[in-house]
Amino acid sequence: MNDIIIKRSVLRRELRLWLILLLCAIGVNIYAIIIHEGRWSELITQFHIVFIISVFFYVIIALPRGIYYLIKMKFK
Repeated sequence: MNDIIIKRSVLRRELRLWLILLLCAIGVNIYAIIIHEGRWSELITQFHIVFIISVFFYVIIALPRGIYYLIKMKFK
C-alpha cells in the first residue's frame, strides 16, 4: 500500500483558498444581516452555519477543479 504525500505548497494553497471562501461566506452573512435588518450578534451566533457554507463553497469549486485535473491527466 502506497502512502499519499501532500506537498506543503499544495496544502498552503488549498488552505488559502478555503480561507478566502470563508471570508466570502462571512460576507454573505453580513449582506444578509444588512438586507434583512438582523442583529449583528448573528455574526457570532451563526458562525457554525457560515463555516458549513464555506465548506459547501469549497466543494462546489473543487468539482470543476477535479474534473479539469482528471482530463489533464488523461491527455498527458
